[in-house]
Amino acid sequence: MLVTEGYATAASVHEATSRSVAVAFNACNMKAVAKTLRQQAPGALIALCGDDNQDTHRRTGKNHRAALRCAADSG
Repeated sequence: MLVTEGYATAASVHEATSRSVAVAFNACNMKAVAKTLRQQAPGALIALCGDDNQDTHRRTGKNHRAALRCAADSG
């Protein structure tokens, strides 16, 4: 099971892998989504797939590293 930060990443990852994808819609939601999936499928391999927001950071100031830390803190 793949957990993505955003919808566009989910679409790209699913298209590339044909695997099931859950969308967290925010890096800080990835922990909750992964925990829920773990409860539903204890033996499943779960991978977190964050967005590449480097261009967004340049345009908007949104900090990609902060999103990554949030995802990493999610265990």
